[in-house]
Amino acid sequence: MFLSAHGTVAASIRGLTEVAGPVTVRKQTRLVELGLRPPFFVTGDASRRLATLVHELLHLDPARPGQLLDERRHKNRPHADHEAQARAITKMLLHNVSPRLIAPLAHHGPALMAQWLVRPVTGTDQRPFSDRDLGEIAIEVRTPKARRSTWW
Repeated sequence: MFLSAHGTVAASIRGLTEVAGPVTVRKQTRLVELGLRPPFFVTGDASRRLATLVHELLHLDPARPGQLLDERRHKNRPHADHEAQARAITKMLLHNVSPRLIAPLAHHGPALMAQWLVRPVTGTDQRPFSDRDLGEIAIEVRTPKARRSTWW
């Protein structure tokens, strides 16, 4: 079971319980994988990146940790409806949370990100995954000059 986003999609989310044994990263059990693709890093600003994260998190089932909510899957819900809900939540967050929480999403320049060295896929459902299966990769984040922030 691969992350199914394709084309110009910036992110996707999936549960890990169907494709991996226990996944423990930084001593925490992980139930989902949020995949961020190049468009997330090179065509966004803080509000677009936050909207992308909210969009993906809306797919999760609050009653079943690590599972996607069937009625919020794109095959069962118009993309426009899902996106409208994500944008409404994003707008509320941008007006009600500290800018310090949002500022990292407006970073411009190099960043280190975790990346699978060995990725949970169909057939690895009995294999435990941990920090040993992750590595760091340097990426370049591009944010338009007028939308950048400094957060350190």
